[in-house]
Amino acid sequence: MERDYEWSSAVYLDDLMAATKVGRNAGRNAVRRLNPRGAQNARVPWFTTAASLAACSVIWPAPSTAAPWRAAPRSSGQDGRADLRSSIRIIDNPHRQRGQGSRPFDAEGLATKRYVVIDKGVLTTWFLDLAAARQLDLKPTGHATRGTSGPPSPTTSNFYWRRARSRSRS
Repeated sequence: MERDYEWSSAVYLDDLMAATKVGRNAGRNAVRRLNPRGAQNARVPWFTTAASLAACSVIWPAPSTAAPWRAAPRSSGQDGRADLRSSIRIIDNPHRQRGQGSRPFDAEGLATKRYVVIDKGVLTTWFLDLAAARQLDLKPTGHATRGTSGPPSPTTSNFYWRRARSRSRS
């Protein structure tokens, strides 16, 4: 039995994908899994929605976990090494219009702003709430969130990636 899925999530009802389109896409995805065959050599786009979702789900915890904080240079909050492909640019934008994670303030009352978290493969910032910033002797970044219980912890808002634009030489 082959199966697949599709889903739609939005803050505003008008932004939801139509139920018929969700069903049609799920069916198309499942049929695509039938009779698989080997791929031929070809140039194909690597930047797809599915690939970006998978990559972001792996990458986003890194700038907000305690383990890298202990090894991070205290002066800048970044190490400046290109650890990812140089064409990757990952952004966290809490002011994205109609974004599910959009918010003017974080859970600790600090103003939020757009950050380029990874620029051309280089980690440029951490997600810091007040406690993490105090621990690192850095400024908080407005990434605190609260659950139903427990203290605030740093997290993303509207986290997505884009291909870094290369500058042409004139």
